[in-house]
Amino acid sequence: MANEFWGIKDVIELIMKEEIYIRRDNLKENQFVDFSEKSYELLVGDNTDKLFAFKETSFRGLQVVRCDYDLNSDERISLDIKSDALEMHFRLSGNSTAVCDDGLQLHSNSGQHSLLYHHEGQKKIDMHQSKNPGSFLEIRASIAAVQDIFIQGNDFQKRFFEHLQKGRHYWEGYTLPITAQMYTVVQQLTSCTYSGMMKSFFMEAKIMELMLLQADAYANQNPNVQKIKSADIDKLYAVKNYLDLNKGAPASLEFLSKSMMIPTKNLTNGFKQLFNSTVLEYRIKVMMQQAVYLLEEEKLYVSEVSDRLGYANPQHFTTAFKKHFGYLPSALKA
Repeated sequence: MANEFWGIKDVIELIMKEEIYIRRDNLKENQFVDFSEKSYELLVGDNTDKLFAFKETSFRGLQVVRCDYDLNSDERISLDIKSDALEMHFRLSGNSTAVCDDGLQLHSNSGQHSLLYHHEGQKKIDMHQSKNPGSFLEIRASIAAVQDIFIQGNDFQKRFFEHLQKGRHYWEGYTLPITAQMYTVVQQLTSCTYSGMMKSFFMEAKIMELMLLQADAYANQNPNVQKIKSADIDKLYAVKNYLDLNKGAPASLEFLSKSMMIPTKNLTNGFKQLFNSTVLEYRIKVMMQQAVYLLEEEKLYVSEVSDRLGYANPQHFTTAFKKHFGYLPSALKA
């Protein structure tokens, strides 16, 4: 049964005032296509200084989406996802934040990959401005196309599939670094010279190779995971995600423990085992990284950065910055 494919005019008509709206192809079995390719561009706003260029290849319950974009400000994309789908995401440059229906968020930086599951419905993506053009590779798979691989896979894949069956947006370990092997396969996927059905067979083999590389990466990311209760692992990653996305917001152990419903002892011990850092050390690290960004990229004054990060006064911020980096924040303003 043929799938619905949209041309560039169809998609551009769906650009809304506050968000960019994109509909993804249906991956349900009765909607499978043998092979199809399409390309389109989105020009955002009245000018041509905000551009998204998409290349999509769909076949037999699988879809490969390559996106290259150039933004001079943050933009939000609304994706209308038809059917449940597994998503392998490879952030090649730039950074973004996925905002799920249940309130969970996933921030992805350049050079990172993630594995997610999405229900039928909408997904929000905040595409962040960067100096250089951004790009990512997204591989979507119907559950039917990959369930045998996960059911018979390693411990991580089996655990992932259990969460998937419960209908959760779920990612084990959130984002991890893209390895050299992964980059090689991504390059082979995006530069394939075959056409038609031969291209689909080649791409399918490479997708499965990437899927196995991801599974190994998540399974081997940290041997200490096995020492922590599985129920606490999700909560510890939620704590880390909160710290990543809420620099300067309340983050005492008591606050985090109550918010994530995890005992303080489990929080402190588990976080150290899982991330090789105390909660306080990690919080300071992400705040200092944000401070550098605000000073260098947004050109804020030291006092403004101090206020943005929640310090009582600029002197406290300056002391913390120098202790972390070994030089004063004013050195970045020279």
